[in-house]
Amino acid sequence: MQLSYVAAVSFPTYIAKHCILHYNIVMNNAQFKKGILPLCVLTLLSREDGYGYDLTTRIAQELDVKAGTIYLVLGRLKESGYVTTYLKEAEKGPARKYYHLTKTGRTYQKQLLEEWNRFSESTGRLLNHG
Repeated sequence: MQLSYVAAVSFPTYIAKHCILHYNIVMNNAQFKKGILPLCVLTLLSREDGYGYDLTTRIAQELDVKAGTIYLVLGRLKESGYVTTYLKEAEKGPARKYYHLTKTGRTYQKQLLEEWNRFSESTGRLLNHG
């Protein structure tokens, strides 16, 4: 007679392993987002200049991200020379810091997008057709 997994190990061990698995899935999801956010930001900026709150709002419509995360990405992109900033008066309130994609940033965005498309297509084939 073969015991089920739950019967073969103690219940606390089973729960602990389940929690670890769930934690790893959540962390991998966070790592996926961390990896794709620069491409998302660069792609939005390739269409038009934008300010942090607007970019955060647009990305948050599709992905569960915090505003601070997008600002960290923008800071890294600026440090790397992929974006520049300028101030623009707002209709209401203080001037907003807008982000503009540099020529280097445009090249980098295209490169990342090509890499993402290849990765997405190959993993799609693997996952859907095995």
